[in-house]
Amino acid sequence: MPFAEASQSIVNAIVPDKDVVMEDFTIRPRSKVEEYEEWEICSKAIEEEASQKGAVLNPELAKHLILGYDYLQSLMWSITPYDGPVEATPEQAEAIENYQRYVRQCVVKEYKGLAELPVVEDYPLITNAGLFFQNPKLVQLYNDVDERLRLTLFGDVRFWKVIRFEVVDDNKAARYWPQEGFYSEQAADQVSQEILSYMDDQLQKKKVEAGRDDLKDIRLALGSPKAEREYRLKDYVSVVRFHEMLKKLYEGDI
Repeated sequence: MPFAEASQSIVNAIVPDKDVVMEDFTIRPRSKVEEYEEWEICSKAIEEEASQKGAVLNPELAKHLILGYDYLQSLMWSITPYDGPVEATPEQAEAIENYQRYVRQCVVKEYKGLAELPVVEDYPLITNAGLFFQNPKLVQLYNDVDERLRLTLFGDVRFWKVIRFEVVDDNKAARYWPQEGFYSEQAADQVSQEILSYMDDQLQKKKVEAGRDDLKDIRLALGSPKAEREYRLKDYVSVVRFHEMLKKLYEGDI
């Protein structure tokens, strides 16, 4: 739909890391003591990572992302754990951008075989995300580095950008709607249902090679999960839980 008929906004969404996976793969909320201990461990890891020569990682910003929320703010929250994504604070949004630039810096170091972190200004691949992600090899390296660093620095937190569109002229937008009359909510619901249906199919078919760090997230009816084997997305606890949360959200149950 042309932008003349719709307005666009972009926000960062975060899924905080509030849970602990037990040895038997059951999940329980973190205690306040565990949150504090995890915050201290991540904080030290961030400072160590940022101390490297030339590192663009800002430790004060990065600490806003630990476990997906600020620890001091968490002390004032209800003890009841919350589910699903939340909108990033301005500090967290800035921290995400800074962290992603640092990941690209680490990737370029590995890609170029450099002894030290490269000077950011000398490599457009670091400052220009669009250019960086055009290279499939860099994308693969980015995913590997990000998976390792994100867990070490922030806990098992997830974040991504959400693009929101809002129809601002129903009369013009109706030209692109095959039915009689245009209803913004109806159009949005239809798109959501199509995406959910597609993801239902992907959970059943899509195969992923499991690494050792993935084993705690894999749940099977029989036997124990093994590294270096392919599992379907439906075998991953976090994937299924997040997908079910999205289904409830988009189907209006929560």
